Amino acid sequence: MTHGTIRAKPVPTTVVNPSAQMLRTSVQQAATLASVHVTWSTSYGNHSYRNTAEVSQNGGLVTIVSTVGKNKGTASAVVTPTTAYLKADGFSLRSTFNFSAAGASKYAGKWLSFTAKQSLYRTIASTASFSSIISSMSLRAPFTTLKADKIGSKRVVGVRGVAAGASDSSIGEGQTITIYLSTDTGLPVRVVPVSKAASAWCLDFSSWGEPVVIAIPNGAISSSAIHESFRVAEAAL
Repeated sequence: MTHGTIRAKPVPTTVVNPSAQMLRTSVQQAATLASVHVTWSTSYGNHSYRNTAEVSQNGGLVTIVSTVGKNKGTASAVVTPTTAYLKADGFSLRSTFNFSAAGASKYAGKWLSFTAKQSLYRTIASTASFSSIISSMSLRAPFTTLKADKIGSKRVVGVRGVAAGASDSSIGEGQTITIYLSTDTGLPVRVVPVSKAASAWCLDFSSWGEPVVIAIPNGAISSSAIHESFRVAEAAL
């Protein structure tokens, strides 16, 4: 009795795009470092914003500079997983955080606190979430690797793709963006959109893995004591 030859079925292979793999490795490395210095700048029309933040998995420290025409304002924020603390001048309270004129005048220069269940917490914490920063660097095909370049003194290589981060990502899903990675460390350096839209923006990263010390402001006024000074619906507070 003879037996036929039994041939093993071929095992399908998965071809990993080298650009996608390079980005995945970079983001995984960044995630393990658990902190970063990030500068987020955006502009549209005569409005511009520049947020500078020290961000960790435990929270962040943020400075927000807003400009509308010839008017300029500054705000500072301390963000924890449960509470956001805000101190701003009157112009920032009105233009960035939707305070009424009376509320902006009354609370300018004072520390205010908002819980994580409130909509204003999400506004304040939008650039101080480490998980959101990592999510912002999720891309889907088509991928393109750009030629080596320099940003300042840093040598970088760009990976281009379509933003595929979660809904709470600071970058809108579906945008084509370029993420520049350091050729020395492999870590993300900059994220920019490819298209020239009415709203221009840029994210810059540095100091990955450095300690971030979160100091809670003393004597902050609870939002429950100031809700009547907002333009936003009371239910949102």
